[in-house]
Amino acid sequence: MLSEFDIYCFFRKEQSIFLNRPYRLPKNWDKHFSKLSNKNKEMLTRITKYFNTKWSNIDPLLYFECGFSLFKKSFSYVKFLDEKIIKLYITRDKIKKRENIAVKNDMQNSIKFVRNYLNDTSNKLCILLTNYGKLKNGNISVAVEHYIENKIGKFFLVYLIMKGYITVNKFELNKLPYITASISTLKSHVKKFILSKENVQK
Repeated sequence: MLSEFDIYCFFRKEQSIFLNRPYRLPKNWDKHFSKLSNKNKEMLTRITKYFNTKWSNIDPLLYFECGFSLFKKSFSYVKFLDEKIIKLYITRDKIKKRENIAVKNDMQNSIKFVRNYLNDTSNKLCILLTNYGKLKNGNISVAVEHYIENKIGKFFLVYLIMKGYITVNKFELNKLPYITASISTLKSHVKKFILSKENVQK
């Protein structure tokens, strides 16, 4: 069960991200809570109940992120339950889920190809990717060649780069204009996928 203090912490964390400055939590929560206005207490208590019941599948951090996206610096307790926030949350959540599915399919299909390519029947993904990352064809990684030939996906290639399974040289970068131009976005999607409950199937 989430408490009012938990929800307050989520709110303050997102506020600090939005304002790009650190934040302090009250040393004595009960004392701090007692000093809030009756309206603020009511809103904090109501939204806490929501997150523990009908909104139990909603991520408070993402919810408050939506609040700051909509109301900027004016986002505060009184706007916690504004309908525009939950509508934006639902939209962003759908986009996030679609992105996760795209990354998951990309990773799984690519790993399946690599297993077949190396004729690997083990369940040790780390060893599989280490061996695959070592393969070269002259001055170019086999992984880069396979990406260009559409045999492995963009998210999988970025994953290999992020984890150090392959090191891309200038010659290879010239052959990867989309990856080069979109590397930050692609890395962000891969990181979110890795941190999500949906992991790469080994």
